[in-house]
Amino acid sequence: MNVFSLTASFVLLYAMEVFAHGCGTAALIEHHNASPAAKIAARTSNMLSSCAAEAYYDTSAVNERVTTHFRIYYVLKGPHATTDAFVDTAAKYLEKAWAFHTQTLGMLAPRGMDTSYQYRKSDNSGLYAVEIADIDLIRNAESLFGGSCGGCYGVTIPDDSGKTSELILDNDFRYSTGTMDSVTYNGKACTYLSSDDSLINESNGHYYTQHPDEAIAVTAFHELYHAAQLRYVNFLDYPSYWFEASAVGVEEAGAPSVNDYWAYLPSFFNSAGTAFGSLSATGAYGLGVWYQYNYRTQGPKFDASLWKRFSGSPDSSLETIFAKQLDGDNVDADSVFQDFAQRIFFSGRRSKYLKASARFADDQPSWPAMRLQSPPVSAVQISSTPAFNYYMLKSSSTPDLSAFKGKASIALWNAGKDSSARIYALGGEVRLESFSDSIAAADSAILIVSRLLASDTATVIAKDTLPMRAYPDPWKGASPLCFASLPKDKAFIEIWTRGGMLALREKYSGTGLCITETEVREKLAPGLFYFRAGSHGKTKPFLLIY
Repeated sequence: MNVFSLTASFVLLYAMEVFAHGCGTAALIEHHNASPAAKIAARTSNMLSSCAAEAYYDTSAVNERVTTHFRIYYVLKGPHATTDAFVDTAAKYLEKAWAFHTQTLGMLAPRGMDTSYQYRKSDNSGLYAVEIADIDLIRNAESLFGGSCGGCYGVTIPDDSGKTSELILDNDFRYSTGTMDSVTYNGKACTYLSSDDSLINESNGHYYTQHPDEAIAVTAFHELYHAAQLRYVNFLDYPSYWFEASAVGVEEAGAPSVNDYWAYLPSFFNSAGTAFGSLSATGAYGLGVWYQYNYRTQGPKFDASLWKRFSGSPDSSLETIFAKQLDGDNVDADSVFQDFAQRIFFSGRRSKYLKASARFADDQPSWPAMRLQSPPVSAVQISSTPAFNYYMLKSSSTPDLSAFKGKASIALWNAGKDSSARIYALGGEVRLESFSDSIAAADSAILIVSRLLASDTATVIAKDTLPMRAYPDPWKGASPLCFASLPKDKAFIEIWTRGGMLALREKYSGTGLCITETEVREKLAPGLFYFRAGSHGKTKPFLLIY
């Protein structure tokens, strides 16, 4: 394997600097796709050790553990040292991850390299190689990551063909804050950056040095998923935010009690309006919640179908693959994406306004709250896709949606009065201005917009050419009662009973009006009614059933 073909720009920040922990595979991809100048600068300025890789472990004392699908290599002394108990736990979770990925998720099984990367152990048994080592001290770490991996839990390293790989699991889930140490090798003092601080689970405050089983579990599910992804697409040649996002989603699906991914959610939830391909590294990790949504709504094997499509079209974007898969299943991908945008908005403190059955993750109430745009802009648009955004609404200042392309809906709720939000799709005959009274009456009114693809064909706000009408007809009590294509020169509508009695008169402006379901129930009994614009002219029938 030519390690210099796997280079990347990931520079360690020590001591007083910010430290970013995460996936070594992401650091590998980042450095591989960096400019040649950045690679050279990182490699020459971030030397982590002063001697060859063999100086930091006893080449004659490499242990091997064989399981059904894996051969695990490790040492018990030196900077790479682990423990037998650590290895036992790793073997358990690796086998669980293998079964989960290949059976529950329907992914192709990872294919391993014959010769292991770090300890140089050869085996042609077909078992997948896993090595336990200090990731910052693995051979040619400067060429792999441009320096330290920065507290990485693990890394999946492909060979030059991108078809086989191996997994390296960090030996102790510690990282260096700049402390130097040394070992003696052939009479020479070999220095290295020693790991002196523990990685931590931000969801429960557990130090992973004290609870290594938690870190082993999420790393096994996460990194082995990268190995399965390589069966479809080489992530070094075709980088996509979905490599990391889906792997983060898988670790939560496979080890739901750990919740390590919570650390990445604030970045993503603060990035509303940002196209997914432009998210920061931690924001892309947080996008694992989209995987969780797909897992719950489309089924556990849905992501395998996306990777299968990727293999035939590796230059395509995830959103294009996603849309083609759903279109092939006769499902409107834009509507599914809008449903995701609606459901994820009700997280954290807002989760109580979404029915529990509509949540796609059990820990959704523990997530951060999605960022809101307030006050609303005069005109709403999403230019870079895929993305979604949220705007706080006021009846006196509704944004212009006339040029908007994508999907839009409105969410209304009253704190302390009802426990769930009412969500109404906008577009076509359903206009935002029709909800002015409902917006004024609600404690909270939020405009939710999304756009999956950049195509201009996804326009939802269209010119209304249909005749004056009431909708939905029949009205069944689960939405506002709306009236569309009303003449602009009238100021109110009249609603008459079948017996010719005036039941209701409502003012409106523009060409539409919506009456809240509460007001309909209070003022109109079930039955046949007629309405007209103004006090003269022909009436049109509509039916109430509830």
